[in-house]
Order: sequence, then structure tokens, then C-alpha cells
Amino acid sequence: MDAAQAIAGDVLEATVIYLEKARVAVNGACRGFEGWQIILIAAGVTLLVTRLYNWLDHPRLTIRQRVVHNFWSFLKGLPIIRGKVKAELAKNVQKIGEEMYPTKEGDHFLNRLPAEGISSDEIFKRLEQYKTATFADWKGGKVSGCVYGGTEELSTLCAKVYHDFAWTNPLHPDVFPEVRRMEAEVVSMSLKLFHGGPNSGGTMTSGGTESILLAMQTYRDVAWEKGIERPEIIAAVSAHAAFNKASHYFGIRLILVPNDPKTHTLDVRAMKKKISKNTCCLVASAPSFPYGLLDDIEAVSKLGERYNIPVHVDACLGGFLIPFMEKAGFPLPPFDFRLPGVTSISADTHKYGYAPKGSSVILYKDKETRNFQFFVAGSWSGGIYATPTMAGNTYATPTMAGMNVNTLHLGNTYATGMNVNTLHLGNTYATHTMAGMNVNTLHLGNTYATGMNVNTLHLGNTYATHTMAGMNVNTLHLGNTYATHTMASMNVNTLHLGNTYATHTMAGMNVNTLHLGNTYATPTMAGSRPGALIAGCWATMMFFGESGYVNTTRQIIAETRYITQQLRKIKDIYVFGDPLISVVAVGSDKFDVFRAFAALGKKGWNLNSLQFPA
Repeated sequence: MDAAQAIAGDVLEATVIYLEKARVAVNGACRGFEGWQIILIAAGVTLLVTRLYNWLDHPRLTIRQRVVHNFWSFLKGLPIIRGKVKAELAKNVQKIGEEMYPTKEGDHFLNRLPAEGISSDEIFKRLEQYKTATFADWKGGKVSGCVYGGTEELSTLCAKVYHDFAWTNPLHPDVFPEVRRMEAEVVSMSLKLFHGGPNSGGTMTSGGTESILLAMQTYRDVAWEKGIERPEIIAAVSAHAAFNKASHYFGIRLILVPNDPKTHTLDVRAMKKKISKNTCCLVASAPSFPYGLLDDIEAVSKLGERYNIPVHVDACLGGFLIPFMEKAGFPLPPFDFRLPGVTSISADTHKYGYAPKGSSVILYKDKETRNFQFFVAGSWSGGIYATPTMAGNTYATPTMAGMNVNTLHLGNTYATGMNVNTLHLGNTYATHTMAGMNVNTLHLGNTYATGMNVNTLHLGNTYATHTMAGMNVNTLHLGNTYATHTMASMNVNTLHLGNTYATHTMAGMNVNTLHLGNTYATPTMAGSRPGALIAGCWATMMFFGESGYVNTTRQIIAETRYITQQLRKIKDIYVFGDPLISVVAVGSDKFDVFRAFAALGKKGWNLNSLQFPA
């Protein structure tokens, strides 16, 4: 002990000596400056160091990416180069426009409304002219990846459904409860396909990009909740460009790892090396868009489990093929919620689900994660605004049971379960509902009471509710409130006239909210959406049924295997990897594939050109 104290004393004495020498040196260096000069120099150095740190610690771009970006920005900004770039862009824009939108002599683009409305017959005549001028022969089987459904019977069905639901808007669930129910059923059926459990949930979106954006925004917010200030996503270079968009939109750093040079799928070992304390999500594709190859999702799931990192499976392309492949006679390695590490899946109903364009689903293994998908602003003068997707003003959403609840609060309140009308005149705490029951409470102070089928009156202080099991919650707030977490196939409809925080819904549910106070809440990125697309998606899934999807999957996969087999016989081209699903990528070391694709294009074929490698 004495020896340790002696050593500590010597260290302390030496430290004091060095500090004294440093003090003398600094004072000597500053001796020739006046006080105001020292202050300015110190402030300038501090500002410079801060700016340098912020530049180096960019939330989205690495140092190399920033250097490259700034270098090219500088070059493009030079007057001599800027003029040439501008001229070339204008020339190419005109050329692309002429190729994409060919016009005949006397034809012209419309750039203003007609002075008078034109007849339906004239409109259809013009539409027919547009179709003749620009439509590719996608019905003839020469278009790759663009159109997935389109049979005459299905088109007739969807047209009739669209006609019947053209003016529906889920913003108004009390007016259009059937649309909300259909959306919930689409989500529930999708969860079943991917082996979701009783605690799973999801929402419909406008497409795969929005599904991916929502998942990445969710994991960014989960990371923030854990104290990770600079979250990072790790994905393969072949992952969909929507992950780049999510990085750009949400300030998340996207770390791209190479594909295995032999399999052209995600290199899991490279992904493991990139994992850090900032990693918020690992991404796998089922399959990848460029090559149509299935990543080793089982291995990625194990990484997620080991490091406690969420794993997102992007099944936007193959999402409505891969769940049916086993029954179709083409089993795949595990890819869905059966894997412990997989926490979310995106799948497009408007691809191999054959629904009309404009629908997709984002699915979560647990409802707690789905909570983070929602956005809330608690001090907006316009009041609560709740939407489950990306489009417009407000969007009202699906319930599993298609029920509505109307609640009125004239205080700082929140209320109730299913089919409950509530009036609050104070700061109240209201109800926990469980298992399809209604709870109505009467508060004349800071009280809490429960029962079934009761209306609530509150004259006190409030907190707000957790409902559990097949219930809907609708709230109107005129005060400072916190509102709701619903669990298991529920809806939340909220009207706020005060400073409110609102709502988390889970498991195939949506949130409908009206605010006349200081609250803004959204579970996804959209406002109003056409109920006709929801109805069209639901009708399509009903039309096919499980057996229909299994049959189409069997035909598609068998054709894919046949095409792959025949392509491998052609000299001077090769097939990328082992395409197990519906996309086959080919390349060549002998000739320019872009010239080959251009020649095929002149013969009416519309194929997707790739790069890196071509």
C-alpha cells in the first residue's frame, strides 16, 4: 500500500510540473498579444476545429464520399465546364423526350386546361391515340418486370372494383369502414404468408420504396431510442436503390458491402466486418433486383441475433412468389419470420400479388418495433394528423374488425375501447380495454373506473390508454394529453383540441386522427389515399386465393428454370449466380451487352440493362 501511494505521489508531482511548464509556455507565447487578440484567435481556432469535426463526422457520407462529391461539385461549378454540362443536359433531355414521347405531325403536348370541357367520347379517342403512340407490347410477353398481372378477367374485376370504390377515402373511416377493413385483412393475410405471430403487425403502403423507407425510418428511430446518434445500415451493393433513398431522406449512413464474386449474393463475412456500435439494421434481399438472387438470409439472421441488430428482408420483388414456392414444389431456404433474427419484411402486392399498381405491405415481427414507424408532433396549431402512408393530407386506416369509435374530449383526456362515446371536461385518465370489451369510466377528479358499455366523463387529470385485443380507440382532446398504444388488430381514431401526443397502432392496423389543437401524429408517410387501390388489392387476393398463387408460382418458377437452362447453352454469355426465383441476369465477356439489348429493343423487347458489372 505504501509503495502504491509513493508511486501515485510521484505521478502527481510529475503531472504538476508538466502542467506548470505548459502554463509558462502558453503565457510566453501569448505575451506579445493583447487580450482581445487572444480571444479572437481562440474563437477562430475553436470554430475551425468545430467545422472540421462536423465535416469529418457527416451523418450520412464517409470522408472519401465527401471528398469525391466536393471534387466533382467543384469541377462542375467551373464556368467553362458548367456551360458545357448545361448544354449537353438540355440536348439529352430533348432527345430522351422525343424517344419516350413520340409525336406525330400536328400533335402537341397539352400545357393548359382546355377552355371548355370535352366529351367522354373525345377523351377516349385521345387516350386511344396516346396508347397507340407509346404503349409497348407488354401483353405479348416481351416486357421484362414492368407488368405482372393484366389478364382480361382480372382487369375486368379490378375495373369494376375501382368503379365502385373510386371516391372512397380512408381518411373518413366512419364513412368508408369497409375500406379500412379490407386494408387490415390484406395486412393480416400477408402476415400469415410470412409466418407472423400473434404479436406481429404491419401497414399497407403505396409501393416497395415506401415500405423500405418506413422500415429504415423505424430502425433509425429505434437506434435513437438506444442512444445511437449516427445510425448505420449495412446492405449489399445489389440491394434496392430505395435504401439509398432512405439514407438520403433520413440522414442514415448506408454502408454497402460487396457481393460474393462467385455467387453474386451478399457477402455475409464482409457484412460482419462492417458491423459497429452504430449499426441499426442489416438488409438482405429475397431476391435482389439486379440479379434475382436470394441472399443468405439465414446467415444474416444469425448475425442479427448475435449482435442484437434488426434484420430487414426486402422481398418487394419476390414477396408473393417465395411464400408459395414450397407448395409449388420448389422449396427455398428459410427467409421469413421463422428465422429468429428477421424483424421486418417488405413485399409488393402489386408485383406477383397481381394487384393494381400502388400497393405494398411492410410487416414487422413485433408490434413494439412498429410503434417507431409513427410520427408525432405535439404542438401543431392545426391539431392531430394521422396517416399510415406517404401521400397527402390524412389517411385513415384499416381495422381487423371494421368497427368505428367516436369520442369527444373537452379537456385533457383520452378514452376507450370499442364503440365508446366519451365526453371529457377535464384532465382525465381513461381506460384499459381488454378482449373485445368496452370500458367506460366516470371521473370527477383523479379517478379511474372500469366496466363494460359505459360512457366516460372526466373532470380531472388525464393520462391515456392501452387497449388489448380487437378494439378501436377514437379520441378527441382539448388539452394536454398522451394517447394511445393499441395492440392486436386495433384502430385508433383520435381528435385532439389541445397539446396532445397520439397514437401507436399495431398488427395490421391504421390510425385515423383529427386534431383541432397542437398535435400532429402519423404512423406512416401518407395522407389521403385512394380507397379503390386498397379494394383492388383485396379483391385480387380474394380472386387468386392460395391455390391460384401456388399455380401461378409453379408456372413462373418452372419457366425461370427452363430459361436459365437454355441461356447456359448459349456461347459467349453467362448467367449470374443461381437464379431460384423469377429473375435471370445475363452478361458477357465477349461482346457489349448494351448493344445487344439495344438491338433487342428495336425488335420489340423491353429488357432491363444493368451496370457494375454489365
